[in-house]
Amino acid sequence: MVASAIVESSPRGFVNVTPKVLLALSLSLPFSFSLAATANAQTDEARAGARAAATQGLKALQDGRYQDAVDLCTRAESLMHAPTHLLLIARAQTKLGHLVEAQEAYIKIERDHLDPKAPRAFVDAQAAASDEAAALAPRVPSMKVTVEGAAPADVQLTLDGAPFPAALVGMASPINPGSHTFQATSPSATADPVTVTIAEGARENVTMTMKPIATPEASSATPTPNDTPSLDEPASSHSGLRVAGWIGLGIGVVGLAAGTVFVVKNHSDRNDANGLCGPKGCPDSQRAQITAFDHDATTAGTFSWISYGVGAAGIVGGAAMLWLSHGKPMTPQSGQVIPWFGARAMGVRVTF
Repeated sequence: MVASAIVESSPRGFVNVTPKVLLALSLSLPFSFSLAATANAQTDEARAGARAAATQGLKALQDGRYQDAVDLCTRAESLMHAPTHLLLIARAQTKLGHLVEAQEAYIKIERDHLDPKAPRAFVDAQAAASDEAAALAPRVPSMKVTVEGAAPADVQLTLDGAPFPAALVGMASPINPGSHTFQATSPSATADPVTVTIAEGARENVTMTMKPIATPEASSATPTPNDTPSLDEPASSHSGLRVAGWIGLGIGVVGLAAGTVFVVKNHSDRNDANGLCGPKGCPDSQRAQITAFDHDATTAGTFSWISYGVGAAGIVGGAAMLWLSHGKPMTPQSGQVIPWFGARAMGVRVTF
């Protein structure tokens, strides 16, 4: 009677968990435990605990509390191995939609080598597992994950937040039906998360496209010797202002000096022109030379004003740039501005 109750099948090939079946299986559990105890030498406490957990698991399965049934029967299996425990676990996992876990439980039952003297309940459970596993197999969906842009061994894949084995990349593997999210990262690349919903029996493909991660410039992460001001080498911006300031001062000095020279020339030419004229006026014979002296004097006067303007601007601008160059502490520097004059040219020599 027990055997026929366990293998009573529905039209889809699964055992109907009716009160009659549950009662028959619960009645067979104590008998199964008593026979298996001889071979496994479990303690009385372990046998009693396994019996209690399995009985409560059967009740949870009957009441539709499938997660509780999985938990209770898993406890019973941890205390004492029995195919009947795994059969109830497989059925509860199937109800929860955990088809992969259910399939694995069925496979464990089928691969269990039963003793010739094993309880009839164990033999019937193994037979039922074989039939139910065959009916479940077409319902288990599969997913093939591929990675582009990086070697799979260098990529860390996760499925719903849990690590996804790199060995499964590129091949179809069983997956529970429902919505799943894949994520992929590597030291130098990452992929956008991919969420896919897969139905029972479906076959899906997911491609994770790796994109390089933008990394900051090395110079922004680690200062180089040229980036760090030192006592021997001031910041380039301040150094440039200092040089420009000294040049401005040099130009100013040259401008003032040139203006002074042109003033002197202006007075000299005026005096020469006046010297050619007497108390009675300027003779006509000297008119051309007097006109030349007056023209040179006027030109010298114009250049003197221009030179003074350039000189004043140079001094003011140079002083301002030197003042700005001392906005931050720097190594003191000294300089010299030396104007020079030649027969037909003039200039300034700046040294630091």
